[in-house]
Amino acid sequence: MTKFEQIGVERQLESESKKEALRNFRHSCNVCCYRGMRIDCDKCSIAFTHSEVIACFDDYKTAKK
Repeated sequence: MTKFEQIGVERQLESESKKEALRNFRHSCNVCCYRGMRIDCDKCSIAFTHSEVIACFDDYKTAKK
């Protein structure tokens, strides 16, 4: 995992809402694409962590009902 991915994963884990997680994820994707990181999306640690964080928020919302 690159330093870039480590920072992106940390930001995902620190997100306090789905909206914040999505905003952080979009920022990471933009940096990766436009600044030449070019990490394979299928192997991206940030993308995996994002999906897990979103699932946690969804589970929490469901359990709260």
